[in-house]
Amino acid sequence: MNIEILSLFSLIIVLLYLLVRAADLIEDGFVLIARTLKVNEFFIGFVILSIVSSLPELSIAFSSNDSVPELSVGNLLGASFVLLTLAIGLMVVKVGEVRFGGKFKETEIIEGLILIGLGVLTVSDGYLSISEGLMLGVAYLFYVGLVYDKFRKKRQSDEASSATVSSRKVIKMFGKAALGAGLILVCSSLIVDTVVLLGQRVYINESIIGLFVLAIGTNIPELTLLIRAKKIKQRNLALGTFIGSATVNIAILGLLAILAQGVDLKQGDGHNYFSMIPVMLILTFTLISFAYFSWTGRKLSRSEGIMLLGFYISLIVTELALIVIR
Repeated sequence: MNIEILSLFSLIIVLLYLLVRAADLIEDGFVLIARTLKVNEFFIGFVILSIVSSLPELSIAFSSNDSVPELSVGNLLGASFVLLTLAIGLMVVKVGEVRFGGKFKETEIIEGLILIGLGVLTVSDGYLSISEGLMLGVAYLFYVGLVYDKFRKKRQSDEASSATVSSRKVIKMFGKAALGAGLILVCSSLIVDTVVLLGQRVYINESIIGLFVLAIGTNIPELTLLIRAKKIKQRNLALGTFIGSATVNIAILGLLAILAQGVDLKQGDGHNYFSMIPVMLILTFTLISFAYFSWTGRKLSRSEGIMLLGFYISLIVTELALIVIR
């Protein structure tokens, strides 16, 4: 392998690691505040952790909107796909089965899947307009409102642990958050520039790199949460974060359309759009299957988890085959 290509790829890995660590610095502060305000584990996972753990995707969207927005589109759709197939599939295979009940039922999951499907639909014609971006943003806020309303009604029977925070700890927390924010801004900008250069060297369009390399890299916080989740309470937190992050990515997709004043995947030779067709098709089939699994059994079984992993593998095989054919 060419030394320059290897160096660029290694730099992307290092920058992704720093980007994720930066998000961790901010995440710790948000979780501490949430627990101080007596917010329960599920809502911490679904809203707070999912938004904060999506900061890498958000930062890449900001950094790429005026130059290569298609890189962010591939990253966002790919990240949602990774969460629904690889992350949740591995969790189900690991624990045997995941039941939906209590604070997080199948209705919330299906509503989230519909939102993700809406994001796929807006990109399916190859152009994401400003009005479609606004629609995705409003749809996400509406979805969070629905989930919060259900959470609020159930809160009476669900006491959350509280935490006492000293002023010294608050100052330290904000210092870490400021450092994390600075790292995110620097790393995301360098990642976009490096990915563009790598794409030029290996003749692979930016959306493919965003779909595979960045989609995995920016989901390291969620995958780490999966590894740590051993107790049922931790599994609920992980599941809430996975579904929440997948829906947050759709909101970021809408924000990207607004910032970039529309995203045209068909510009140039159209390779960015055609390379996105497999992920849109397989993601759509995944959404339908996931909704069916959730609604019929009110749970995900190990065999269904294996099937979700199969969807992820099928996308990798399809995209690699297309690269070889080209």
